[in-house]
Amino acid sequence: MTGSTCNIDTYWPSEAVYWSGPIRVSHGGVYWCRGGRGEPVYYTEYSDPITIYKIIPNKAVVTLQPNWSEIYRGETITLRCEIKDGGETEWEYLWKPTSKEKTSSPKGHNIRSVSASHSGVYRCKGRKKSETFSTGWSDPFKLTVSDKEPEPVLTVSPSWLSAGASVTLNCSVKDQSAGWRFYWYKTVPDPSDNSYSYELLHGSSSGTEQDSYIVHGQTHTAGYVCRAGRGDPVFYSYHSQPNFVWSGDSHSSASLTSVQW
Repeated sequence: MTGSTCNIDTYWPSEAVYWSGPIRVSHGGVYWCRGGRGEPVYYTEYSDPITIYKIIPNKAVVTLQPNWSEIYRGETITLRCEIKDGGETEWEYLWKPTSKEKTSSPKGHNIRSVSASHSGVYRCKGRKKSETFSTGWSDPFKLTVSDKEPEPVLTVSPSWLSAGASVTLNCSVKDQSAGWRFYWYKTVPDPSDNSYSYELLHGSSSGTEQDSYIVHGQTHTAGYVCRAGRGDPVFYSYHSQPNFVWSGDSHSSASLTSVQW
């Protein structure tokens, strides 16, 4: 006589089911088995236990934080697994990034300095730590990381002005409203190698929420640049190309007269 014994820990810890082949189970729990044969019966050692989780109706949803429409290489993002109507129950989370299952206890799947290689389809599900219940896998969430750097464009108005007047700088980036702060600089020429260094304008060290900056009392020709930053830690764009404001000399003037022939 040959047979096998399958022990069920969670629901019937004192019972054993004797079966000579595969069995179907309808309850979550911890299961293990052993084989036996002969009379009297000789038993093998018990197998390693496996846990069967019962699927519950709570839905898992992958969300992106910050929820920006375009993510750039080098930014820091967090993919979170939200359990609908999950209550205060302690959950553990499983992630399946680009078809590779990965266990992760934290709710958030943090990615620092994201790159194009992180692009892909992500799924998650939640399991109750102290019970054998599990949500199903979430709907797929597609993450796309741009391999380009954002390039701001600076405009100045007016570009020609009288000495002592004010000039307005405007900095624009793609997806202008997506959490950007703007940093403003004055160009400082370096005659030794025909290049420029950048000097932060007053009040710009922490960036401004507004995408415009007014320089008051412009008295001479000057160049300006801007860049944008967002996130924590701050991710910075490239600097814009310099844009110049041309100022006339306050001690000279030009006039236009008509000549009759």
